[in-house]
Amino acid sequence: MPHRKIFKIVLIAACFGLGSPAAGTAQTTAQKQQAENAMARGVAMAQRKQWPLAIKYFKAAFQATPTDPRVLFNLGLAHDRAGGRTLAAAAWYRAFLIAAPRTDNSAKVQKRVVDLEIETESQIARMLETAQTIASQVSGKGKTTVLDRIARAHAENGDIVSAQQVAQGITSGGRQSAWSQALIAALQARGGLFDQATSLAKSIRSRPAQAWALAEIAVLNAGKGDFAAALAAIDNVRGRESAWAYSRIASLQAQAGDSEGARTTLKKIGEAQLGLRLVVLAHLAAALGSSGQPWHIDQAKTHLDEIMTEANKVKNFKAKLAVYLQVIKARLSFQDVAGAEAVQRLVTSEPFKTAGLRAIAEGNKQFKTAELYRWSGLALQMANSAQLGNISQLLAQAKLQDPAKGALSIAKIAEKSAHMLRQFRQP
Repeated sequence: MPHRKIFKIVLIAACFGLGSPAAGTAQTTAQKQQAENAMARGVAMAQRKQWPLAIKYFKAAFQATPTDPRVLFNLGLAHDRAGGRTLAAAAWYRAFLIAAPRTDNSAKVQKRVVDLEIETESQIARMLETAQTIASQVSGKGKTTVLDRIARAHAENGDIVSAQQVAQGITSGGRQSAWSQALIAALQARGGLFDQATSLAKSIRSRPAQAWALAEIAVLNAGKGDFAAALAAIDNVRGRESAWAYSRIASLQAQAGDSEGARTTLKKIGEAQLGLRLVVLAHLAAALGSSGQPWHIDQAKTHLDEIMTEANKVKNFKAKLAVYLQVIKARLSFQDVAGAEAVQRLVTSEPFKTAGLRAIAEGNKQFKTAELYRWSGLALQMANSAQLGNISQLLAQAKLQDPAKGALSIAKIAEKSAHMLRQFRQP
């Protein structure tokens, strides 16, 4: 393929400067040595064209030196040349361009980013076309399941017309069709069609799908500041979806300065959802501390210490890390960088680790570094997705399965890819 000749492998060892590292990323001698050792192994594997192993070692180097342009470029190059990882490669390249915007090959790298984005979009279209063709060979419940997933993929891809067309071919009243309708409703709400979205969501027969759609609509309403509409949308929803929606609404109320409204909404979240409650309380502490008044800051610090103690009771690991991340942001709201860094050291897993580093960089007004963390965090999220990995290999495996399973697998990959592409394109 022609693009394989764009980059020279010798660039792996090139040295660039980003300036002083962001707070929380100061490198010890041991970390630097760890990074250099990992880089050397990654280069050796790259020279042997063992790209998955090169990725493994370059990731280890990234963990030790996350702002080193050499590491970021090599991760982009390795994902690019490994094949089937187009969007992850593009995200790593974006991070590299932020770290080293004026290198000799920056224009070529930028063009490659655009090519990879277009390639991903084209790949999604081909996957959906393939899944649709295979689905025509399937009948019964298997066909309903496949068509539902294809409709969901179109919705994730932002193509509401195609999603609706496919959904109309699904058996009327079929349980599987509910989720495609839920995604279409969410897509309508994202486009500002809240009345249309709410009407569609309320017509969904499956309670879990309906609850998910209404929760999405409620949070989108809250995001544009219409808290009354947000609360009304979720009023009759119960269970985990309502708890999630109430936590997001309450957090947005706190950010908007409506602490009283946030506390009222907080009461709607059950005591069993401790992680969600603590996230809201951290938002309230941030609102208190950001006033700048010394006594408010002291109160906020006390509240955050209490939240950290309560976080030890949260059993779900991801929910606990979500609490830690919000505490980091809350401490940064009143310039407690040292306190934020102390909590950051407890965050050991992605995507929370990179998100915390991004928040600390923003708190230190290192906005270029924060943007770098945005792209590297997205790249890690894409690379760690169980449904993506090497898309070329996954598609080859799917085509060896029986038609129903193969079409479903391809549609799932298309849906996940479309979701990641939407994240990639978000401003």
